[in-house]
Amino acid sequence: MTQYQETPRPKSIDLTREIWLARRRHAKALADGVDPAVVQDHHPAVDDEPDQRQVRDALDSAVLAVETGRDYLVRVARWLAGRTAFGRPLMDNAVLRQRLALAITAHRSADAVLDQLARDLDSAETDTAGIDTVCAIVVDCVAECVRKCEEVHAGAGVFDRGPDTVHRLQLRQRQKHGPESGRPWPGRLGRLNPLLADRLRAALVLSDPSSSVPPSGLVTAEARRLVSALEQTCPVDGTTLLDDLIMAEVLAELLTPGLAARVMTHRQVVRSYLTGPGAAPEATRLLPAARTGSALAAIAVTEPEVGSDLSSLKATIYETASGPVLEGIKTYVAGAADCDFAVMAARSKGGLVLVLVDTSRPEVRRTLLGGRAWRGVGFAELAVHSYSLSEQDLYRGPGADALFAGLARERMMLAAQQLAYARRWITDVPRQTRADLVRRLSAAQALLEGSLLRAGTDAVSLEDSSIAKFACCAVAADVAVARTAALAGQPGGRLGEDALEELLDDQASARACTFAGGSADINLALVEGSIVSMLASPRLEGRRPQ
Repeated sequence: MTQYQETPRPKSIDLTREIWLARRRHAKALADGVDPAVVQDHHPAVDDEPDQRQVRDALDSAVLAVETGRDYLVRVARWLAGRTAFGRPLMDNAVLRQRLALAITAHRSADAVLDQLARDLDSAETDTAGIDTVCAIVVDCVAECVRKCEEVHAGAGVFDRGPDTVHRLQLRQRQKHGPESGRPWPGRLGRLNPLLADRLRAALVLSDPSSSVPPSGLVTAEARRLVSALEQTCPVDGTTLLDDLIMAEVLAELLTPGLAARVMTHRQVVRSYLTGPGAAPEATRLLPAARTGSALAAIAVTEPEVGSDLSSLKATIYETASGPVLEGIKTYVAGAADCDFAVMAARSKGGLVLVLVDTSRPEVRRTLLGGRAWRGVGFAELAVHSYSLSEQDLYRGPGADALFAGLARERMMLAAQQLAYARRWITDVPRQTRADLVRRLSAAQALLEGSLLRAGTDAVSLEDSSIAKFACCAVAADVAVARTAALAGQPGGRLGEDALEELLDDQASARACTFAGGSADINLALVEGSIVSMLASPRLEGRRPQ
């Protein structure tokens, strides 16, 4: 076996291009009737650094594993036996072979196998960059093989929660080899669980695909249908933060910002406030209808002249002779135009509380609010006067804790959603003006995935979620502005009125997202400093977030 001297990994190597070339070599070998495992690198050796040849070998093996699934793990194990990279052993070959053998012979231990492999990788971080690169490719190879196994054996009980471990490994490698390495950033979180993403795309289809926004009279019916389809495809119970972020991405791929936000808000209310040990007893009655979309939900926090500053909320629960009553006004409540109930934040003697409000009662008055942003979101003002309460209506846990946990998750979902919109819109931006926006998109994606990694058991911090949300929403807003300017100013023709209206709506929606999710009540001085240092964009310097 040829031994290569240890040399630094050249930063110029484009692994995305190399994967594409490896796939072409693989396809050509199959077409020619040649065993792809013995296909040699056809690039002139004189032009290659030794470590590039090694990486190409590893890429060929990884591509073969992706194409042929679990069975190729056996061949990968043989390929790794005694393999060296850069003149040094590729980790502990005996240990690695053992891990691969376990993955081949004991599918149910996939979690343990991959977790141990992750620990092995962590212990190898002091090795050369070249070994780290090849190890990363090997992990991707194993992860893809396990994913292929899951796809083949879907529904057969072969896997327990193996894909979750695969996702953690893939995220770890994407963070380790992120945009600073010079490689194209992979983007879409849906690639970490393509089966879920594909199921969501198949389920979340508009009744009339020719119209991106249903007529005003049909928005409610469409929202109910989409909520029901989402619950059938990805039930609230047991979903991870990654599942919710993939869902937010797919919503953005298929729906307009307003309708996507409407469906996402309902989902967030059901997950954060109607389930779990702290949920109000009344939530037990509402939950089945909320899951199927026959009862639509909203979360009401923002108040006139107060915004979402929880320390200054004016909605209050008063004690009267006949019992507690709720008084307050909430404005720009997403989905309040047609919601059947709302979770409302208010103050009481004991502090911040969350209350379930039946919006069909006469004590509740709703006023529809227009606006350019988020068509189909159903903005409305809710005015509650002398609304009598019972213990059944009150969230039983600490209201502030529940609200902050829900807000943190909502910010992460908004961030993923806005990045998905930005990826759609940036294709309309001229290439000569796209470079800075592409760089910022990559950095924002890195922030979002870094926050997801640190979340661990789904408990993402307020600071992490705020930083990720602000970065993603800010770049999406700038992409929307550049897109509008490019399309509206195209020579040789004018946009139709409807097309221009849609452009302006998208732009307004993106800008509005920078205000959504209660940003004003967080220490944004810290957030702003982190964003400026991460994105290094002169347009952000000295500018305070709103």
